[in-house]
Amino acid sequence: MKMVCGWCRREMGGTGDGADEVSHGICPECADFFENNRGVGLREFVAKLGAPVLIVGDDIRVESANAAAEACVDLKLPEIEGLLVGDVLECAHARLPEGCGKAGVCVVACALRQIVMQTFATGRPMDMVEARQEIWTGQGPREMRFWFSSALVDGRVLLRIDRVQKVGQGRETFAAGSAAGSSPDISQTCGL
Repeated sequence: MKMVCGWCRREMGGTGDGADEVSHGICPECADFFENNRGVGLREFVAKLGAPVLIVGDDIRVESANAAAEACVDLKLPEIEGLLVGDVLECAHARLPEGCGKAGVCVVACALRQIVMQTFATGRPMDMVEARQEIWTGQGPREMRFWFSSALVDGRVLLRIDRVQKVGQGRETFAAGSAAGSSPDISQTCGL
C-alpha cells in the first residue's frame, strides 16, 4: 500500500502489501504548515496553499480563491468573488440562458455541483473525484476532465483543482502546484 499526503500529493513510502492501493495521510512538511498556521483565517490559510483552491459557499458561489486558482482561471479575486463555480471555470452550460446550475443538464448531471453539494451534505472530504465538464475555450466548447478534491471547513467547501486533462488525450496536462500560463482560457492557463 502506497502512502500519499492528502494535501501536497507527496509520496510518503508504504508497505509491500496492496501495491495498487493508496492511503492518505499528511507529510511532515504539511503537518508543520498546518501547525504553524493555527488561528489563521480561512482566506489567509487558503492563500498560502500552492495548489489551486476555491472557497465555495452553499449557494455554489465562489467566496475567495488563492493565487494558484486565479492564475489557473486567469481572473483576479475581485472578478471571481460572487461568481458561480461554473462561471469561474468557463463551463459552457453556464452560458445557457438559464445560467450556471439552472440548466437541465446542470441539475441532473453536473459532477462539479454534486461534489460541492455532497461535501456540504455529508461533511466528508472527497479526494480526486473526476468530473467531465464542457468548458468554453477560445476555439469554442471543449470537453475536459477535471479531478477535484473537497473539504468542509468553517461552513465552506474548499474545492481544490487537482488535475485537468483534455478529453481524448492520455497525458496529464495540469497538476496541482504546476506553473500556469497566461492565456485567458482554462485550457491554456492550466497548461493544456
